[in-house]
Amino acid sequence: MILSKSFSLQFTDLLETPAHFLPSYTSLHHNIGANTVKMLKEHDVKYIFQGVAFDSMLVEAVNNNANDIRWPNLQDNWLHDYVFSPQGSAYIDIAALSPVKQVLLSLRNGQTQDIQKWWARKFFSRVIPPELSNYAYKANFGPLWWDGLLSSSDQITEIVDTAWQITALPVFENFKMQTLFDGMNNGTGRAGFAMLSYANWVHALHKADRLTD
Repeated sequence: MILSKSFSLQFTDLLETPAHFLPSYTSLHHNIGANTVKMLKEHDVKYIFQGVAFDSMLVEAVNNNANDIRWPNLQDNWLHDYVFSPQGSAYIDIAALSPVKQVLLSLRNGQTQDIQKWWARKFFSRVIPPELSNYAYKANFGPLWWDGLLSSSDQITEIVDTAWQITALPVFENFKMQTLFDGMNNGTGRAGFAMLSYANWVHALHKADRLTD
């Protein structure tokens, strides 16, 4: 219930993004982590384990040489470094821990790409509900993202305008929220979110008075 409530806060409270060292897409979701850690502290929870890396480990093809495997989302430390750690908690991707990673690499060695995760559904069928082992499904978080962008339109526009005033980069000139929505519709959303992540980084540094001429 705690995580469900937190996850509904997509792209919210961006003006309060903490200053960070490099641009990061994860910064756009900082309020999810901030809201989560607030509620977890109320229950005296010190550690929260997440498994974003499982999305790659259980889907991507696994070849014979484990050293050739490069999954881009193994242990994204942004939320840990800038949200959880300052509050005395830890945020760890258990799928990226070496023992768990090596076990999965060994078990799936030689497996081809498995978008619907049928290997995992069958292998773990004794410990997961039949609804997960017998059926493949795909969750669609698009509506949450769409609502989050809509509710944060004014803040996003302010952030991009600030980035344009500071950097004068053409990508920030004449920004329209519709470009983000169009990107979600036509499959080019990553470019829009990359732009927004950069603008959010500039704005956070500017707000913290960390920029110099």
